[in-house]
Amino acid sequence: IDFETRSVILDSEPFAEGGFCTVYLARDVNNPEEQYALKWMVAQEKSHLKDMMWEIDVHRRLCGNPHIMNLLDHLVRPSEKIDNRSAKDVLLLYPLSRGGSLFDMIATSIRMDGGSSSSSNRPPPWPFPQQVALQYFLEACKGVKHMHKNGLAHRDIKPHNILLFTDVDGNKRAVVMDLGSTSQLDVQLKDRRAAMELQDECQSKCSPPYRAPELHEPEPDSIIDGRVDVFSLGATLYAMAYGYNPFEHPKRGFEKLALLNGNAEFPESGMNQYGERYSEAFNHLIKAMIKPNPGKRAKLSKVIKAAKSMLKE
Repeated sequence: IDFETRSVILDSEPFAEGGFCTVYLARDVNNPEEQYALKWMVAQEKSHLKDMMWEIDVHRRLCGNPHIMNLLDHLVRPSEKIDNRSAKDVLLLYPLSRGGSLFDMIATSIRMDGGSSSSSNRPPPWPFPQQVALQYFLEACKGVKHMHKNGLAHRDIKPHNILLFTDVDGNKRAVVMDLGSTSQLDVQLKDRRAAMELQDECQSKCSPPYRAPELHEPEPDSIIDGRVDVFSLGATLYAMAYGYNPFEHPKRGFEKLALLNGNAEFPESGMNQYGERYSEAFNHLIKAMIKPNPGKRAKLSKVIKAAKSMLKE
């Protein structure tokens, strides 16, 4: 596949598949050591293509921040996958993350913990002790802050959409990805119809357990703003500490009512089931972020300040 800046060869099988897209490992033709992730989307309708072009535009607007996924190149062409003259392939080329996502790390740890029965196979330590969790969380917050500064809200922050890259110095860096759900930062819902349209859009683009209450049930005559991302970041920090979303019980599944009311359970001792302990201040920060009323929810600048001061402790 020839992009403007480089040519790549794809693996025959994808390594990830989503609703509208497939992700392949791609290698540079001139330097096979150079590997990328290629996101292959197929637009069958004009509205799909418009969404995909918006995603590319969002990347352009946010380019250059170390905590936002960097789009290396893109290509739009008649579709090879679908025999329809108006269908288009939209190919996005990204750097490859070797560390996977925060969700991958959580899932791997839970799997390994479940598999060890005898004491000699002691499960590996939980990947996100408080200081590590705060470090990655703060980096994700910085990425979101950059979006907000540029008049954009992500709306689908979750552990699956935060990747870890290892820098040249060996340090890991959290990067916010999947900008397809991004919207204008401030949205004025003038009437019931606008609220219903927003609800429909969020149902197709944002994951329910991490979606802010005001996106689940938008109120006419209200303003939706960057606090939707604060909610999702709070639920993500909870998942890094306790291994699951605060409103998605491992046994009972997603509990929408708990989300709408902001009812999350925290272990009294502050200890997760893997023996890692989190401070009262840490849990307090999460509680301030997942308040159902956006007017009472912590602002991103306050969240960043609180996380920084806990990191220094």
